[in-house]
Amino acid sequence: MPTSLLLLSFLTLASLPAVTLAARPKNAILLSEVQSLTLHANRKTTSRRVPAIPQLRCTSAPALCRLADVRTLRCTNQGASYTAQDVEWACTAPGGLPAAVRLDATKVICEGYESADDAYVLRGSCGVEYTLRLTEEGARQYPELARLGGGGIDWTDRGQRNDNERYYGRRGGLWGGDGGGFGGWGAGSGTGWTTGRSSGSSSSGSGARHESTGYGSTSRR
Repeated sequence: MPTSLLLLSFLTLASLPAVTLAARPKNAILLSEVQSLTLHANRKTTSRRVPAIPQLRCTSAPALCRLADVRTLRCTNQGASYTAQDVEWACTAPGGLPAAVRLDATKVICEGYESADDAYVLRGSCGVEYTLRLTEEGARQYPELARLGGGGIDWTDRGQRNDNERYYGRRGGLWGGDGGGFGGWGAGSGTGWTTGRSSGSSSSGSGARHESTGYGSTSRR
């Protein structure tokens, strides 16, 4: 091969991004291809560039968080919004929640592999921050919490149900769907974020539990 062609080939290879010359690490996952997440209380995410975070964190007032001992959330990919990487999630609590509360908003937070803007995320780095809302039954059981409110957010369903259904749709989300595990990552791996509403309780009483789903999207750090 003539020297000029060899030189041209070398220059072409040298100009390619490093990612095309080296295999993407196996723990770098394209977020849009993640089908589901399973997240657990009292466990930390994996980390690489930034500190690990809890897989589950309730960001409502402590008194409200204590009403529901959320041990696991399962979130499923509901599709994308603005771009392929703006993933929307539907999160559910397997086994349900006490009748007094429901999931309100959830936010899935993942660590971008190379930077916060990377479309690839670190395997197992996702966690969920979530808030809770009192149901009408909860407002009757805990009137002091219903009166307190907090952070500008009404903690009860009353007056909010119609607004939520107009925005999120009758089935509870911009993208619909139910709960899901970080598909292929194994239980205890993953992260995500969401906002949504409860499907309602079929029975009453402090021991009753009901299915609750939250809907939202993803944030990178």
